[in-house]
Amino acid sequence: ASRMERPPYVVLLCPDAYSNGMFNVDANDFLMVAESGKRDAERRRMYAGGNISVVGFPIRTEARKYYGRRDELRAELGIGESDFVVTLSDGGYGIARLEKTVDELVRIGDPITIIALCGKNDELYKRLSKKETTENIKIIPVPFTNDVLRYVAVADVFCGKSGANSVAEAAYFGVPMVINGCITYIEKGIKNYYVKELGAALYIPSAKLAARKISELSRSPRELEVYR
Repeated sequence: ASRMERPPYVVLLCPDAYSNGMFNVDANDFLMVAESGKRDAERRRMYAGGNISVVGFPIRTEARKYYGRRDELRAELGIGESDFVVTLSDGGYGIARLEKTVDELVRIGDPITIIALCGKNDELYKRLSKKETTENIKIIPVPFTNDVLRYVAVADVFCGKSGANSVAEAAYFGVPMVINGCITYIEKGIKNYYVKELGAALYIPSAKLAARKISELSRSPRELEVYR
């Protein structure tokens, strides 16, 4: 594009809290979603040139149809208004800490509804569909779906790794987060942003300890307010 007689105006969006070498390309306007990320990019020259502007994270448009409808959506899913709900997600393949977290929550036995987003992991979905629980625990396993937002919007707590979309969508709905892992250095930066800067999440990289904290929060839900 730079070699064209009339080069186009190029806008580049970095959806992560902090920039990295992949975004070090020519652009007229480099868009970032965090003020701290902008300062870091300017300090480290993590972009090729042009302006840097801070914009809001581009949440999917369909999220709007679920915003503010928590109780209505719960009723559609057969979940009570006062039930404590945790939504667990481990990315598209559900292969990290999701099942271990479910196992520990069941072992502890506090009254919790567990929504397990299994993604494309059909075997995990089958196992959780057959899992025996006590009467206090309700497990709602969800196979691969394009309607993830519905299950995030009804939660009291979201638990999963710090993928950019996952945590941003939970924050959009005002759902506190327990981040239980960072697979890449990009996700580590996202985790630091939500935990240390926004104060919207806890970082507990252990399935057992994360489950124990979720159970504690289910017994004292007012403690969640500081993370909203």
